Amino acid sequence: MSRRWLIATVTVLALAVAGCAGLRSERSGRDVGRAICDVKNASPGDVQQQLTKLRNKLNDAQRITGRPVAQDVDNIDNNINDLVNHVSDKQSALAHQDVESIQRNVVQAADKASGLAKRYYQGVAEGLGGCT
Repeated sequence: MSRRWLIATVTVLALAVAGCAGLRSERSGRDVGRAICDVKNASPGDVQQQLTKLRNKLNDAQRITGRPVAQDVDNIDNNINDLVNHVSDKQSALAHQDVESIQRNVVQAADKASGLAKRYYQGVAEGLGGCT
């Protein structure tokens, strides 16, 4: 009886840990999506501060997902550089296009990914969903 109980307990704990890791990954992605929106909505004088916050969140991507996401992040990073330039120059229409391009890159990355990386990108997409 105690052996079955031990196996059941270990199984439940393993599932709980895996579920928590997925939630953490998705939450971190959502934070990145919201940080991208903060860059888009920043004033020209505040854009660099918001960019620094965003870069800090992006730097955590590999640690959070447990897989190298550098190529995906590089594609998004190019769009973020354009976004910063357009926000700094008060070109809101182009900044909006930059966010849409980031959203497309995130959806593509999520389609290619699996596990925690997929949950991360789904979180990014969700965080970008409220970006106006």
